[in-house]
Amino acid sequence: MSQKQPEKSPKTARKAGAKNQPKKVDATKLPAEERHKLALAKRGLDLEALQAKRGRKSLFRGYMYDEGSKLAAMGLTMKEIADFWNVDRSTLNRWAKRKPEFRATLKKAKLQADTAVERSLFKRAVGYKYTEVHWKEVVITEGPRAGEVVRYKDKEVEKEVVPDTTAQIYFLKNRRPDKWRDRTEQAIFGDEKLPPIRFVRVMENEKPAEKKPKEAKP
Repeated sequence: MSQKQPEKSPKTARKAGAKNQPKKVDATKLPAEERHKLALAKRGLDLEALQAKRGRKSLFRGYMYDEGSKLAAMGLTMKEIADFWNVDRSTLNRWAKRKPEFRATLKKAKLQADTAVERSLFKRAVGYKYTEVHWKEVVITEGPRAGEVVRYKDKEVEKEVVPDTTAQIYFLKNRRPDKWRDRTEQAIFGDEKLPPIRFVRVMENEKPAEKKPKEAKP
C-alpha cells in the first residue's frame, strides 16, 4: 500500500508557490532590444511579427503630395492630416523625414496659410473697404422662358470696416515685442518693496483723456 503524503500547511504552500514564480527583472538593466520586446509585450505586440511586416509596401501614394499641400494650406495640423489619411502621426512624420520633397511641400503650404492669416489680421488692424453687391430675382411671366427665375445685379454699396484696436495690439505685440509687450517692473527703495507697476504704451494718435479741474467748494 502506498503511504499518504502529509498535507502541506497553507504557509508552506505559499512559500512553494513564491519559489516557482519568475523573479522580477529590472527593465532598466536590460539591453535595448530586450527592453523594446518587453514594452511591446505589455501592449500585446510581438517584435518578430512586426519585423516580418516591415517588408510590406508603404501606404504613401503619389497623390499625397498635392492632397497634403491642399490640406496644409487649409490650416490643418500634422495630426489632423494624419487622421485624414487614417495613419498615425508617427507615420506621417516618418514620410516627411524620408521624403524631402514631401516635407518641403507641406512646409510651403503651411507658410502660405500663415501668411494668409497674417494679411487678414493686418487688414483688420488697419481697416479696409469693400464693395457689397445686392442681387434681385424676378420671375419671367411671358414668352418661352415663362416661369424661369432670373437673377440680376441691383446695386453696389461701398462699405468700410474700421480699424480694430484688439487686432492692432495683438499684431504689434507679436511683430514688435521690444516696444509693445506688457511689462511688469518693481521698484525697491531701501528695505521697502513697492507693488508691481504695469506700464501701458499709448497708441499712436491716441491722446489720454484730459482730467477736468475740480470745482472749488463754496
